[in-house]
Amino acid sequence: MKANKPLTIRLWLPALLLLFLVGCGVDSQVNELLNPAEPSKSPVAVIQASDTSVKVGSTITFKGNASTDPQSQDLTYAWLLSELPTGSASALSSATDAVVTLTLDVGGYYTVTLQVTNSGALKSNTAAVQVDATGTGSNHPPVAMAGADQSVTAGDLVILDASSSVDADQEDLTYIWTLLSAPATSEITGLSNASDIYSFLQTDVAGAYTVRLRVSDGIDTDEDFIIITAA
Repeated sequence: MKANKPLTIRLWLPALLLLFLVGCGVDSQVNELLNPAEPSKSPVAVIQASDTSVKVGSTITFKGNASTDPQSQDLTYAWLLSELPTGSASALSSATDAVVTLTLDVGGYYTVTLQVTNSGALKSNTAAVQVDATGTGSNHPPVAMAGADQSVTAGDLVILDASSSVDADQEDLTYIWTLLSAPATSEITGLSNASDIYSFLQTDVAGAYTVRLRVSDGIDTDEDFIIITAA
């Protein structure tokens, strides 16, 4: 019987050590040792942009083919233009290609995101890149917004509203309204309050009246057009 005691002690030592470690407040570490976390199997989205600060009108290339998958599985791509300046009509060249492009049409900030999915249907994180489009120097050109085209009755007074125009630098804006064209029989030659945020067009005959709005922040200028159709 005495010869078996050392073996009995050796069998108890691991349990005693575990109880000691738990008593010392390291139970979470013990749990990690006994049940190690499995390595992540999700892919990782990576965006490589050709540039992130350019002039308005430039085209940026975004590459997603540096994205990786721990299992080396094939990846599919989901691009999104999640943020763009007011007045911009820019769109990504594709939502699913590995490489996409974006042409920046107005000044301000554009945010492009990418998420990839492997052939096992596991999705990645969402990667994001912000691009800054400027005009002269570091200035962000304003965005002129003359409003939607309107249909009215001949003889109506039309209110022209530029209040939706914006400037990313929040600079004070100036406005110039111009009547570019009117029906051939119209006697209207101009607009009221042509240099204010609100202007007025007094229609007199049926036909189309084309008005241009120019907005300036003192450095850069943008323009927009509105057509008033009187019947």
